[in-house]
Amino acid sequence: MIDKQARQYLQEMGIDVWMPRQSSLRRPLQAKPSWPLVLVIDEAVLKQHFALFKGIVAAMQLDWADIHHCPAAHFPEDFHGWVLWADPTQNAPEHARLLVCDPQLLASDRSAKKALWQQICTQILTSS
Repeated sequence: MIDKQARQYLQEMGIDVWMPRQSSLRRPLQAKPSWPLVLVIDEAVLKQHFALFKGIVAAMQLDWADIHHCPAAHFPEDFHGWVLWADPTQNAPEHARLLVCDPQLLASDRSAKKALWQQICTQILTSS
């Protein structure tokens, strides 16, 4: 099932028949080297906490349009840039530039925000 905005977008392109694929058939996106950050987060959680994550990305001096976000199942494993893993239901992979947070805690607990900023500062200092 697709939402109203997606249906309108498809109609504008002249597509009137839409057959969703099984999620197991979807292939992960190929990583683009130009992404400064990949945000790994469930789509529903992102919708719920969009303003929070948009603020985090802006505070990292990045534009939302320049980053990539995807669920854990579609994480581009060959990506070598920064990763903000915001899906506590999935184990984060081994990655040299990995930041980990729990969206629910970030939204309600100042110490969780402080812990994320400590990760960001530590990573930036050790990588430069």
